[in-house]
Amino acid sequence: MDNDPYKASKKISSLGSMKEGSKKRRNEKGITILGNNIRKYRKLRGLTISQLANQMDVDYSQISRMELGTVNTNISMIFAVADVLEIKASQLLEDDGTNWPFSLL
Repeated sequence: MDNDPYKASKKISSLGSMKEGSKKRRNEKGITILGNNIRKYRKLRGLTISQLANQMDVDYSQISRMELGTVNTNISMIFAVADVLEIKASQLLEDDGTNWPFSLL
């Protein structure tokens, strides 16, 4: 097992832009992929943001912020979205190559 901290930090930085030295790390690439995939699967289900939010019992703005990538969504919320959309949570994190650096905004 390689415990070289330089290699570990290099691997983390390859995942996307994260603020170094910060306790709250944001993986911009991951957040963008998640938001775009929530939007994609929501629209495939024919749901509006309001309808998805109502089915999840959360505020409309929470879904909107997730799709726009303005919040760093927790894992529980990812599973809740996937349940309502009737997909695997992992599908919300799949990168098909069209998500970064672009978004659907």
